[in-house]
Amino acid sequence: MWTYSKKIGIGYLIINLFLIPLLSANNIIEEAEKHYLKGKEFLRRGDYFDADKEFKEAQRLLEKPFLQRKNYSKKRKNFKKGKFIVEKAQQLAQEGRCQEAIKFYLKALEYFPDNLSINYNLAVQYLKSGQWRKAEERLKYVVKLNPQDKDAYYNLGILYEKFLGDKEKAVKCYEKFIEFSSSQEAVAVRRWIKEVKPQTQGGGSD
Repeated sequence: MWTYSKKIGIGYLIINLFLIPLLSANNIIEEAEKHYLKGKEFLRRGDYFDADKEFKEAQRLLEKPFLQRKNYSKKRKNFKKGKFIVEKAQQLAQEGRCQEAIKFYLKALEYFPDNLSINYNLAVQYLKSGQWRKAEERLKYVVKLNPQDKDAYYNLGILYEKFLGDKEKAVKCYEKFIEFSSSQEAVAVRRWIKEVKPQTQGGGSD
């Protein structure tokens, strides 16, 4: 009887020795996943420093041999490569090399398709190079990602009023800008609306 009980005890002990690392591994993977998702959110906002920090923490948690995950390593490499492309695009934009900056921003979107900052900056380059429809498309995507992005509404308003000849849409975008702006920021735009609104009567443009 004692022998039988002893065997059960040893078996129970062996099972638990395997179970504890397994549970720990699952907990660590879950924790790493949380850091990875936080990193993605920071990345979406254009906060590369905090995104990098969260990705590093996820990688650190997965460094133990029994927790190695190739997908995390690959994602980390992709992040670093994408970050380099973004920095290159920003440099070209600062130098006024619009067409080259556009190429790099488009490449960066392959790594970070829903990044607000990249999409917005690409739209700015389209505006600077006179590519009005492409600028419109990109700015509309920015407000789809963030319906409270006042700067995107502001630029859309200018785009519709000055370059695409759609005063009605311009007014709507200016009103959206005012909705999400401080009262001080909205002063000039309110004046613009008063000037533009009479021109929408009849639905035509200039």
